[in-house]
Amino acid sequence: MNLFIVSNIGQLYQAQALIRKKNLDQNILALLYTNVNTTILDYLHANVDESLFVKKETVLLPNHPNNFSIRKLAKIRLEYEQLFNKYNPEKVFICSFESHYNFIKDIAVEKSVMTVLFEDGTATYKFLIEEDEEEPKLTKRMKRAFRISGNDFKNAFKKLFAAITQLTKASIRTLKRLIAALFTKEQRKNLKASIYPKHLKSAFKTINEFDEVYVTFPEKAKDIFKSKVYNEMISDYSLNEETTEVINRSNTLKKLASNSVVFVNQRYNVPVNLHVNIILSFLSQYYNEDKIFVKFHPKDSTEMKEAFWSGLQNFKLDAEIIDLNIEVPFEAILKVKKPKEVIGISSTSLIYTQKILPTTTTVSCANYYIDNLKQNKVDQKVVDLISYHKRILETLSDIDVK
Repeated sequence: MNLFIVSNIGQLYQAQALIRKKNLDQNILALLYTNVNTTILDYLHANVDESLFVKKETVLLPNHPNNFSIRKLAKIRLEYEQLFNKYNPEKVFICSFESHYNFIKDIAVEKSVMTVLFEDGTATYKFLIEEDEEEPKLTKRMKRAFRISGNDFKNAFKKLFAAITQLTKASIRTLKRLIAALFTKEQRKNLKASIYPKHLKSAFKTINEFDEVYVTFPEKAKDIFKSKVYNEMISDYSLNEETTEVINRSNTLKKLASNSVVFVNQRYNVPVNLHVNIILSFLSQYYNEDKIFVKFHPKDSTEMKEAFWSGLQNFKLDAEIIDLNIEVPFEAILKVKKPKEVIGISSTSLIYTQKILPTTTTVSCANYYIDNLKQNKVDQKVVDLISYHKRILETLSDIDVK
């Protein structure tokens, strides 16, 4: 029996493609979710190809599972143990190799279950390169702690009614930040891990060894993971009947043609209006004569969507917004519609577009985006993260970066 553990739409489509390619049977699907985002569970259920699985299981994790506490990690490990005990799989298939997913590997080893990694977009290749941001020196860490704490105190004084409570909380947070600033990121991680029970410590590590690996770039994966077998796999993005019907009924998608360009949006910690303005400025500069379609990110907020709606009117672009009632991977739409060009910042869709449709041009606006963020004095950590993602993109492909 094969146990597939997924937490988002992209992972689900990769899992289903793998099952089809290898003709796997006796498959169990475990859908991870939290109460913070139950909508994703509806999206997952709607996109499942029921013919590929003998059983579906929902697994409720604590809210914000990557913000560790002993109680939270203990609950997560227990959930995984119960999953293994219930189904006794021969193989477990996962996309992630960090955080609480280490418990899955631990339990698999204890029970002599094979662990298989399958691709989760460009995140799978994150360790190919070093992050741009160097660990700041002690003085910079202290300055940052004081700066953030200053904002805490300003906010605390805004509401007099809750001033004492807020000031107390701000003081505690300040103390924590100052203590944390004495140590590097890696030192803090090791110190925190040291106080956790032995069976929970692995959550602070990374899984670097698998029995099998299924990825788009197996040669690249060899530089990151140890595995007995490396397999190339590109998702087929096959749709179930319900999802196909939604796409066929979409009036917007009926207008998407082979001479269209599509921008795939991406979420970063950038003010919404600034983000939208930069993107639309780029599209206005390079694609003013084209028919443009904007595909939202699955987690885009209502504020983000409204900003794009109003922004498109202000920029007077010939544009449409793709906003379906059901979440569908862009690559699935891409296979059917075959647009002229796909544009993004550092989206995984840019990589997969090259693999699925070599005739479609792919362009990254990362340089333009980063330059504008710097001009607007956006937090350097955000800029560093986007630069890091851009470098991953460049490592995996020859995409034109503007």
